[in-house]
Amino acid sequence: MTSLPASPRPGTIDCERALASPREFDAILDVRSLLEFADDHIPGALSAPVLSDAQRAEVGTLHQKSRAIARERGAALVARNIAQLLDDGLSDHGRRGGRWSIVGAAGSRSAALMHVLERIAGLGAPA
Repeated sequence: MTSLPASPRPGTIDCERALASPREFDAILDVRSLLEFADDHIPGALSAPVLSDAQRAEVGTLHQKSRAIARERGAALVARNIAQLLDDGLSDHGRRGGRWSIVGAAGSRSAALMHVLERIAGLGAPA
């Protein structure tokens, strides 16, 4: 689980901490697919999938053939989907200076969204 705080740099926290103190965050964003979210999620978390269930299956199938091709295809899909999430108003929370927790399964999907949200918030941007 990755957290985007209002402070200068984001940090990483474990699931136990997020579960124990969910009110520490203005929003908990779960980037996993809708099926993953439906299977289990932190109470109160918002679903913000960066891959659909079908896209996740597609990337998984490609991964069996070529990790490089799967990463490239996954990156393209994630970028498009994050753009759509932003168009749908996801970044409005960040404009209010909120503290977000971003949840993913293995870290790649949450890291992708966190990178974009860091830039929007002005964190990690070149001077």
